Amino acid sequence: MKKIESMAKRHKIFTGFIFLAIAGMVYFGYAKIVQNKTQENEIQETAIIKKGDIKIVVTGTGQVFAKSQVDLQGVVAGDGIKVEKVLVKNDQTV
Repeated sequence: MKKIESMAKRHKIFTGFIFLAIAGMVYFGYAKIVQNKTQENEIQETAIIKKGDIKIVVTGTGQVFAKSQVDLQGVVAGDGIKVEKVLVKNDQTV
């Protein structure tokens, strides 16, 4: 036993590597066992494949709103002209 202790003290890096390798094997072995158990509990459904049309109906209620809104107006000839006075009377010939 003393021989092993003295050798471990002289080879600290090698001993650390061996310890990490054993810890890694234990960790990954445990993960593999847990993964296999979860796969066994999964339910798999099977069905016979038939050629045909796919029909999907989607229904819903609610309102749709635009994220932003812009009002558009056409330009009419004469827009922007301010009439201050009309110097003609109704039914007067010009």
